[in-house]
Formats: sequence, structure tokens, C-alpha cells
Amino acid sequence: PGATDTEWKAAIAMPTPTRIINADGTPNGQIDIGQQKAVGIWDTKLNSFVRLDATYNAVEYKDAANTLSTKIGTIAIKNQLSYEANGNISGPVSLSADDWVITSSTDATTAKMKSLRFDGSIKDYDPKIGESVQQQLGALGQTGYGIINAQKDMTPEHHIGLYNMISNLVTKSSDAFSTKISLTDFSLDTTNPETQKPAGF
Repeated sequence: PGATDTEWKAAIAMPTPTRIINADGTPNGQIDIGQQKAVGIWDTKLNSFVRLDATYNAVEYKDAANTLSTKIGTIAIKNQLSYEANGNISGPVSLSADDWVITSSTDATTAKMKSLRFDGSIKDYDPKIGESVQQQLGALGQTGYGIINAQKDMTPEHHIGLYNMISNLVTKSSDAFSTKISLTDFSLDTTNPETQKPAGF
């Protein structure tokens, strides 16, 4: 238990490897995690972590054809949310992903990036609005219109309903969501290793 009867100290681990399957059952790819550690406080009212400190090292995604690889040295996720006197939630959240290397053997392309970082802040988030959106999304899924197949299966009415749910979540659930995104040291190499010329020449 945590500080209140709705808070629970928790440690979580992502399964590794994680195999990704397409909607038709064919393999899409695989995610491997070299090392990981994630601890925090789970809030049963919010049905989410109000505090989280998670680090994942040596993360790699490979597609099923082994033609695309994405490697990330370290992914770090942190939040420090707390309840205000009015029952709403405020606090900082952040996500960083460092030392990217993305390679594609089909077009001899390698992209590198030192860091991609999201720093955000939540002010006066109303959990009741978020809970309502979750319930509506659950009902949408029960009708057979899954989000993954939204473009193919959803009717115009369902698209409008989904837009309204997201709009309500963003505009009515909180006084402010703020996000700062930073990217450092991005490079793209399109040299064909066989010809030592840019791909396509």
C-alpha cells in the first residue's frame, strides 16, 4: 500500500521479447529490451500511475522481414502527479529516448539521433472526464469498431464520436496541458555501402 488506500506501490516489467502481430495474424516484428526497471505508485481511482520512474536500456525493434531496425540506447519515463484540494490532478511528466539508430536495408538508409525528449505539465486534470472517455472508448470497441481498424471499419458517425471524445478529453478535462519537445543531433545517411554513393544514384 501507498500513502492512501487508493495508492499501491508497484514494480512492472515489459515482456521481452515482445512479438507484434498484424490484424490478419501474420508477424509484424519484434521488440527486445536489454535491461529495464520501472517502479511507481499506482492509483486505483485514476487507474494509472501517479508517480512513475521507468528506465529501459538497449531497446530494439526489428521488422519480420529483418529489413528495418530501430535501436534506442535508453528510454526514460517519469511523472510526479498529485491530487489538488479539488480532487483534480497536477504535476510534471517527461519522456526521453536517447541514442537512436534506425537502419533500413531496403534503401541503404541510416538515421541517427542523440536525443528526443518530451517535457510536459498537467494542471487540474479532472479524472472524471478521463474515466468517461475510457468508458466511451470501451463501448466503441464493443461495437466491433476497433481503433486499429478505424480507417477501414468505422462509419462517419463513429469518426465524429471519436473526435468528440478526444476533443472533450483535451479541452474539458484540464485547465492546461503543456508540452515541450526537443530533438538533438539528428543525421541521415543515404550512402549505398556497395557503391559508396547516395542511394538512388
